[in-house]
Amino acid sequence: MACLQCQFARAGRTATQRKFSLAKDDFIAQAVHPALAAMRSYDAEETMRYAEAMPSKYEAVTESLAPLLKFQFDVTNTEYQASVSRYENSRLIAFFSLAAAILILVWLGFNMT
Repeated sequence: MACLQCQFARAGRTATQRKFSLAKDDFIAQAVHPALAAMRSYDAEETMRYAEAMPSKYEAVTESLAPLLKFQFDVTNTEYQASVSRYENSRLIAFFSLAAAILILVWLGFNMT
């Protein structure tokens, strides 16, 4: 069952990644490259026009990035919870091992006298 959930998550992630990649590539092609070309040709007015239009064009990139950030947070949170669980288990094992060692040593001490 978990494998099926992994496949759905992977399919959703790759679709989200593709959407972000397309939005990023579109932003670079329509905003960054023309602005760089205007800068290289020392055209200040054209450069300012592209620079002023960039924030509105970057909104599509930001919108497509939000689901990827949420996915990254969810995976990170899951990993964190798993590591906390492993730590708690290790701590309990260490505590009970120490208690068992103390009890065995006390028992040996009483049996030797």
